[in-house]
Amino acid sequence: CCLKEVSTSGLSDAEIKATLQEVNILRSISHPNIVELIDSFGDTDDDQHGDGRTSPQPRIVGLVMEHMAGGNLGQLIKKRAGEPTPVPFPETWVRSYATQLGNAISYLHSTVFLLHRDIKPSNIFLTADHDVAKLGVQEAFDGAVAVRVVEVDGHEHCVEPVAAVGVEPVLAHVSLFSE
Repeated sequence: CCLKEVSTSGLSDAEIKATLQEVNILRSISHPNIVELIDSFGDTDDDQHGDGRTSPQPRIVGLVMEHMAGGNLGQLIKKRAGEPTPVPFPETWVRSYATQLGNAISYLHSTVFLLHRDIKPSNIFLTADHDVAKLGVQEAFDGAVAVRVVEVDGHEHCVEPVAAVGVEPVLAHVSLFSE
């Protein structure tokens, strides 16, 4: 397991609520080529406001993620490129990674309605034997956007989950959608 901590310091209660909604979306994801969220927790501060008031909102949100012993694809690319004689990736690896990532992206788009928006080698994690590639989606706090498709005037529109249920968007990175 590995732990990612997300600080909510300086966020409004509405922004913290949106962050917790993102965690709930991450909990719903289950795919063999997506890094698994095993557990999550919040650490509350007895005097979060600094004025004696307490808040039930977490000060830190902890995400317990599946550990990928092979590191990430970005690290592997740098390692192979830095060898005395750079070693290209075998075509079978490239084809396998592309297939696995395509399956993960298809699942995110068609089942969870999540647009990742930060797919890059450092967000593609590998098993110890480099046989299985998994997309990291814990970056939902750093640029990925959860969406829902709603129908307005007979047309489908992509909107963030909070807007789909009638709540105003509270984070700028959550409210960027195309129609």
